Amino acid sequence: MARIRTVKPELFRHEGLYELEIETGLPIRISFAGLFTACDREGRFKWKPRQLKLDVLPFDAIDFSRVLDALVTRGFLVKYENSGELFGCIPSFKKHQVINNRESESELPSYQDEQSLVIDLTDDLTRQSRVSHASVTRLVQDQGERKGKEGKGKEEEGKDICQQADDLTAIFDYWCSVMNKRGTAKFTEDRKRAVKARLKEGYTAAHIMQAIDGCSRSDFHMARDGKNTTVYDDLAMICKSGSQLEKLAMNIGAGSMTSGILNGYQEFVGNE
Repeated sequence: MARIRTVKPELFRHEGLYELEIETGLPIRISFAGLFTACDREGRFKWKPRQLKLDVLPFDAIDFSRVLDALVTRGFLVKYENSGELFGCIPSFKKHQVINNRESESELPSYQDEQSLVIDLTDDLTRQSRVSHASVTRLVQDQGERKGKEGKGKEEEGKDICQQADDLTAIFDYWCSVMNKRGTAKFTEDRKRAVKARLKEGYTAAHIMQAIDGCSRSDFHMARDGKNTTVYDDLAMICKSGSQLEKLAMNIGAGSMTSGILNGYQEFVGNE
């Protein structure tokens, strides 16, 4: 049953949603807003593309499963399985909705539930409607486990998975915007691997974005020095090592700030 929800003006100015719409040719922004009305008070919904399409885009000749999968690849949705059924969730839903206290409690399982399997589609940003090779990541190591080896509980581990997905999406979108790669670049495995390695070492998304800014300001890397004709602006190169990241970040200059794209993205998806 559809519900009354609110939409912030920032959604229609959200660069990540817009870039995904241009890249896929799908009605991403209106679909994402429409999904708000299909969610329960926890931001959860049953993963039934045909039924969801009737609620969101009833008159459009489009495969709505492609829209859902595209939103998953950029971290706007989480797709998961529980007890043989597929569900979806908007992770930042409760940060942007004021829920009527009289609305019924959610009857759907959380993606952080110990029985839930989060389905990772981030390896292919433009996959077709059916995904035969999507990898499945269990949120817990073993049923009944209370703490991981690093001292993190199941709920905290699930949050870390989603936080990393949000960071990866934000970094890739930011690099595409700064380096003018819109609609042409893919989040390839080598790029993703380099970014993940730096995040694992403790560098934040903001650190990496600062290095992206620094690279864009480097006359050498951008072939503006009159000596070099090759542009060295690839995301994998920027994140090749921690020292490389730090060196490029120094190019940003004292007191400078990263682009407002980061602030807008964090405000919308709820990164802290």
